[in-house]
Amino acid sequence: MGSARTEPRPQVMKELAADKDAGVAAARAPGEAAPAADQVFATPRPNVDDFSFNKEVTAVFDDMLDRSVPFYQEIQRMVAELATDFAQPGTNVYDLGCATCTSFLQIDRVMP
Repeated sequence: MGSARTEPRPQVMKELAADKDAGVAAARAPGEAAPAADQVFATPRPNVDDFSFNKEVTAVFDDMLDRSVPFYQEIQRMVAELATDFAQPGTNVYDLGCATCTSFLQIDRVMP
């Protein structure tokens, strides 16, 4: 039996990163600006408080997710497509745990 390669190949990783960048750009509405870059903890602080979902964080939260959740924008796109496949007229669609309404914004873009 052969052994499975466990480390990613550099070219594959470059292609995946390019696909993610293209997916992020495609997920935005025409003319929509890229989300603000996360610089919340870029400057050293004498005391770091507990994480707080405040205005500073909400302004860059989508950037945080894009960098920490693999294929986050692709997942959002797929969720929107699934919602349009299964949502029925006259019913409700709920987004439990939505932070910045990203899922609903995606659904709104594709739902007839």
